[in-house]
Order: sequence, then C-alpha cells, then structure tokens
Amino acid sequence: ICKVILTDLRMMTGQVEGRVLQTLDVHKLAGHAETEIKRIAFAPSGFKLAAGSTKGAFVWDLDQANIDLTDPTAVVDLQPSQLNAHQATVFDVAWGDTDPEFLVL
Repeated sequence: ICKVILTDLRMMTGQVEGRVLQTLDVHKLAGHAETEIKRIAFAPSGFKLAAGSTKGAFVWDLDQANIDLTDPTAVVDLQPSQLNAHQATVFDVAWGDTDPEFLVL
C-alpha cells in the first residue's frame, strides 16, 4: 500500500460516496519512492491513525484536523509524526486497549 485515503462517511447523501478528507501518501512523507505502508491501525478513540512502513512508523493525530463538516470543499492537511525510535521496516502496528497512547510496533 502506498496511499491511505481518509473519507468522511458522515457526509454521505444518496449516491455521494462521502468526502475525501486526506490522501496519506507515504512516498511523500519519507521522501523515497520505494516506501510502502505495511499496516494501519486506528487508536481505540478513533482520533489517531498509526502506519507501519518500510521507512518506520508514522502517527496522524486526526483530532487536530479541525474538520468543518458544513463545508464539503474544505481541504484537511494532516501532517504525521514519524516515530524516531524505530526507523527500519515496521510490518505491524497495534494500539493498546487500556492505554490510548500505547502503540506496539
């Protein structure tokens, strides 16, 4: 996987498929064309998204997006944090269920 597309399904009406909030492109994040996302996982709260990739792990804080649901043309620009403790390939990510800040790589 090279891209993850976050879509707000709350905007669905009739045949409309929802609004794309952001396309998370790991190629652009790590600055390397061969970067691939291996696994993604939402935190239990639903406000954070972690991705394991061939260039380490990234976390997006979706709560900081300030999404305006009344404006279907609004663009969301989410910048992830790269977890510096692990820069090699991360094949799997999982959030702890008792501690919302606990992430297993």
